[in-house]
Amino acid sequence: MDTKTLTVSIICGSLLATLSLWVADYSLAALGSLAACCTTLAYLPQVIKIIRSKDTQSISLHMYALMVFGVFCWFIYGMKVNDTPVMLANAITLLLSMVILFMKLSERPQ
Repeated sequence: MDTKTLTVSIICGSLLATLSLWVADYSLAALGSLAACCTTLAYLPQVIKIIRSKDTQSISLHMYALMVFGVFCWFIYGMKVNDTPVMLANAITLLLSMVILFMKLSERPQ
C-alpha cells in the first residue's frame, strides 16, 4: 500500500469513527455540521492547486459558474430561514468557488 492510499484510509477511518460517535452521542445537527465542514473544505485543495500552478485548463467554466450561483442561492436561503451553519458553510464555499471561477475567467489562452 502506497503512502497516499494509507493516508486516505486513515483519514476516512478517522472520519467514520468520529461520525459514528457524533451521531450516537449528539444529534443530527452534529452530522449536518460535519457534512458542511467536509463539503466546504473539499474546495480548498483545488483552490491551493490552482493558485500554485496557475493552471485552470482542465477546470469546467460552466460547472463553476453554476456552482457559484447554486451556493449563492443556498447562502440566501440560509439567511431567509436564519440558519447560521447553512449561511457560514455556503459563505465559505462561495468564496472558494469564486476564487476558482475568477482564476478560470482570468486564464490566458495558450
